[in-house]
Parts: sequence; structure tokens; C-alpha cells
Amino acid sequence: MATFIKGVRVLEEENEEDRFMIFIKHSYEGKTPEFKKYIDGITMKINNLIVDNRSTYKNQAKLEEMEERYDKDDPFLDYGNFPFTYPISSIGDTTVLFAYLTPELVEKVKAIKEVTAVERDKKVSINC
Repeated sequence: MATFIKGVRVLEEENEEDRFMIFIKHSYEGKTPEFKKYIDGITMKINNLIVDNRSTYKNQAKLEEMEERYDKDDPFLDYGNFPFTYPISSIGDTTVLFAYLTPELVEKVKAIKEVTAVERDKKVSINC
């Protein structure tokens, strides 16, 4: 299925497992040590859910790929402290994490009190 918006095509694939953006609400101003500790704590909680449920993933190769990417010592690729969950953006009082989740884990992540939303990552094609 695809959605069209003025020359932008959003490609939607409904896979059982997929990449998700996880939105975290916080009250920290700036990237203080307290902010980092808060975000790392939530990131670790989600990463541990993935590790604890790893056997439920059908696409083990995707998890292995994420581990390999995490293990590389590349200064341009900083995935934080955890291979399966990492922050990708912070704007104002919201931080966005990225994770590869199963449908069951999506529900568990949504149940974490600091999580405000979990959205499937969209692939976009722009026609110029």
C-alpha cells in the first residue's frame, strides 16, 4: 500500500516485525547528565525487552545486522550504548528512539509509562 501527498510517496509495508520510532516525553532542558541518564534508562529497558524476547523474532538476520553495526568502531555511526535501541532525535520535550520490534513487543513498549507513542517507520520516495 502507498500513500500519495503532492509528489511524496509513502511506502507502507505491513511486516510482522519492523522498524519503529518510540516517542519519549521528558521535562529536561538541554542534554544534561540527568537527561542522558533518563533516556539511557528507558533505552536500556526497551533493549532488554528485545534481548529477553530475541527467540520470538522470525528475522534473526536483522538483529545480527544491528549487532554487527553496533560493534563497528566508526566515529560517524554512534548508536549509543545499546545495539537494538538507540536515540535518533530530541526536539523540545520529546526524544525519539529507534528499535526493531515484533508486534508483541510493540504492545509491551507502549505499556512503558514514559512512552507516548510507538509508530512504524515509514519509507518515503520523493518524485521531483
